[in-house]
Amino acid sequence: MAMIERHTNKERAVHSIHAISFIILLLTGIGLYSKEFFGITRLFGGVDWSRFIHHWIGVVFIITLFMMYFQWKDVAEVFDEDDREWFRVFGGYLGKGVKVPPSGKFNAGQKMFFKMILYAGVLFSITGIIMWIPQVLAIPKTILQITYILHDMILIGLVMAILAHAYLGTIANPGTISSLLTGQVDEQWARHHHEKWYKAVKKGK
Repeated sequence: MAMIERHTNKERAVHSIHAISFIILLLTGIGLYSKEFFGITRLFGGVDWSRFIHHWIGVVFIITLFMMYFQWKDVAEVFDEDDREWFRVFGGYLGKGVKVPPSGKFNAGQKMFFKMILYAGVLFSITGIIMWIPQVLAIPKTILQITYILHDMILIGLVMAILAHAYLGTIANPGTISSLLTGQVDEQWARHHHEKWYKAVKKGK
């Protein structure tokens, strides 16, 4: 079976580090959220170590967020007529026999997810920084309380979106996971899911 490169080693490394950083932030954040969850902090050496790790892994999260943006922005930020049609038929997920327009390297849903992760990630990072050093930034108590609420709401939204992303990238679309594990996908998969990208690659573009 002929294979085709979908993601480079660098792209996969950045994506993986970003995903791992989010998982660590989630676990340490839950552990620090309330005394009821302090038991989770034992995984990271206790409350103090969990707080330290949460802060600095947050820096990794921010760096890799922007690295992902710059490595994929050229293919993920451009929406054409096929993408608009993809939204009209919702990618064919709501019914059988629906004609789904051809996609580039990312389909319209993935492009929208890309934008959502970017904007939510930036807000998540800003609220996190404010919570980290409120005294340095001289943040009023009321604003700080609102920041905590926003941070938690964004986290819930990110978890839901990432779970859907993981499902669509594994169980829902067999063959997709190989693009993350090896960077390669078989040509039949590429032709079926991302026809325009496949044709461009075959033409050497």
